[in-house]
Amino acid sequence: AIGVPAGWLSGAMIGTAILAALRLAEPLTAPFRWAAMVSSGVAIGLACGLMFGHFWYGGVHHILHHWNIQPGTYGFHLKRRHMLLYRVPGDAQFTGEIVDGQAAFVEKQLLQ
Repeated sequence: AIGVPAGWLSGAMIGTAILAALRLAEPLTAPFRWAAMVSSGVAIGLACGLMFGHFWYGGVHHILHHWNIQPGTYGFHLKRRHMLLYRVPGDAQFTGEIVDGQAAFVEKQLLQ
């Protein structure tokens, strides 16, 4: 699609690589080359961190839903707390303190 930024960036990178291979692009001077390497390293690090976090979340979520976790373990505590979120009326698709508060409220109501 024409409005996708990733497509434009990929096209620009491919075009730059072709121009560099054909020796039609001037090499960057030292300060710009350093800035390009640092910003590329930061961008790659952020992208890898986001991908790792996404896969970690998916793995933990799968474990909480599908593995047989024994009662009395920390994993069982996490699984119970996670499953309580599905019992909260309304939109429970929040994270952080809101979800913790909802889970604590539901747990308190269920234990009474």
